[in-house]
Amino acid sequence: MVNTRDKRLSIVRQCELLDISRSGFYYEPRGISKHYHEIMKAIDKIHTEYPFYGFRRIRNELRRQNIFVGKKLVIKLMKLMAIDVIYPKPNTSIAAPGNKIYPYLLRGLKVERSNQVWEMDITWVWH
Repeated sequence: MVNTRDKRLSIVRQCELLDISRSGFYYEPRGISKHYHEIMKAIDKIHTEYPFYGFRRIRNELRRQNIFVGKKLVIKLMKLMAIDVIYPKPNTSIAAPGNKIYPYLLRGLKVERSNQVWEMDITWVWH
């Protein structure tokens, strides 16, 4: 905003030019309450210890610590804190660039009797 002491542009005119309301010009955010800060500290401590916990488990853990909050508040505070849960993301089966793609050797082969073709899937091996 322009300094209004020289009176060239009033606050009303500046708000019109910037397409904001006058109440939006005078609005000052309140900040986060002390109670929310304590809940956020507890959420951060839980998330640090168990980064794979979602909002439900975090809420249940908070209840074990005698902090009774609803799921919506937990979700809101997790978003505010930019906490993202560690879990398998979609498209985990998409091959990385540069991986070799093996040809399907049975393409075009007519399977006419039993025991003519055997196949095994070894895409996942426990280690």
